[in-house]
Amino acid sequence: MAGVSLAALAVCLAWGLGAVGQVPAWAGMGAVLLTLGCALHLNRPVAWVCPAWLRWDGQDWHWAASGREPVTGRATACLDLDGFMLIHLVPQAGPGRWLPLSRRDVAADWHLLRCALHAAAPSVALPGGRP
Repeated sequence: MAGVSLAALAVCLAWGLGAVGQVPAWAGMGAVLLTLGCALHLNRPVAWVCPAWLRWDGQDWHWAASGREPVTGRATACLDLDGFMLIHLVPQAGPGRWLPLSRRDVAADWHLLRCALHAAAPSVALPGGRP
């Protein structure tokens, strides 16, 4: 994330300085190369992701990863883009965890995972007491 933020800042700075004629040609080219490098880095297969599992027992969500303390609590799909979801797991005790998941990660179980996350979501009361 730091690399992407740095690349975005470099491009914005080069663009802003270029608009007033104050940027040398090498600075603009450096910003473009930095952005390209970040894009190539983010597009490569990730080998550092630790194996983990997420399970719903009908009441609570259970998450565990190798070398980490297991977490049990309530999960909410904060962002659902069909092929990618950002889940916030709020445990019964301790800090919450953000879990980025993609269709590629769980393959055949993707549809079932999305259904379980949305079915387990708490209902929200509408103004006026309507269901």
